Amino acid sequence: MKAMILAAGFGKRLQPITNKIPKPLFPVMNQPILGHTLQMLQLHGFSKIIANVHHLPSAITDHFGTRVQYSVEKEILGTAGGIKKAEDFLKGEPFLVINGDILTSIDLTEAVRFHKSRNALITLVVREDPNPEKYPAIEIDGGGRIVRFPKTNLPDPTSNTKRVMFTGAQIIDPSVLDRIPPDIFYGTTEDVYPKILEESLPVYGYLHKGYWNDIGNREDYLKAHWDILDGQHSIERPPSETLSTDLQITQPIYIGKNCQISSKAKVGPYVVLGDNCVVEDYAEVKNSVCWNNSQVSEKGKVSGSVLGFDYKTEPGQTIDDQLVC
Repeated sequence: MKAMILAAGFGKRLQPITNKIPKPLFPVMNQPILGHTLQMLQLHGFSKIIANVHHLPSAITDHFGTRVQYSVEKEILGTAGGIKKAEDFLKGEPFLVINGDILTSIDLTEAVRFHKSRNALITLVVREDPNPEKYPAIEIDGGGRIVRFPKTNLPDPTSNTKRVMFTGAQIIDPSVLDRIPPDIFYGTTEDVYPKILEESLPVYGYLHKGYWNDIGNREDYLKAHWDILDGQHSIERPPSETLSTDLQITQPIYIGKNCQISSKAKVGPYVVLGDNCVVEDYAEVKNSVCWNNSQVSEKGKVSGSVLGFDYKTEPGQTIDDQLVC
């Protein structure tokens, strides 16, 4: 089965780092989020994978090379427009589309089985959320059929329904491609799916009950790391380095290769250090992610923040709740 990863966005809520590094290359436990997505797809048997790229595309294509095919968008086309541009790759059989900025344990094999068993035109992977009012209203009935969707003119459901949110993963029948105009900005949930639902065509929601998080902003990006450190989600990663026992470390933390931490510094809790990071005398780091080759200088304090590649604080500098690069 084929899959498409949506990786063309600007990542505006993660600026200024995304001005230099596209969001698909943001490291999660020292590996790009797009790399985790590729691992998940390959685990579930997706061997033919394409990603659409637009913002800083060469950074992505240079990093992943031939591990994935690419659809380069000179002008950003939206979700449906991006899918349409990749039509030659996707046509012929149902295919998966997944956002490139989510970390999740979705059972894609079971989601595909569900899609086929319902003879669905579209299956959205959905989840319940404790704060459903934060998201556009989607309702499914007891069999998983979507009976209400944003921007649809449908009567109120007559049966008991469940309000859910869209996870960013979906399985699409190739006939849907005919409904998308070429070479213009066009959305799936905004422009394509409401019309299909109003025609009473089979649109379903596969309910995912496991882990899900995106990295759309600083808080959620950090939370993804804390969830992994707390064991709420497991990913493939190198083991944390073991350093001297005389260090002032408060678990949980993760330490990459070749890091230098002063015995006079305080690190943790909830800290992820990439490779070759330096934490100098009397520096303090907590609730933060430091990318490869970053440095917290003497008496520096970093909390609730992300330090980009090669970033070096000034001596005594305090960085709270920031993205810096």
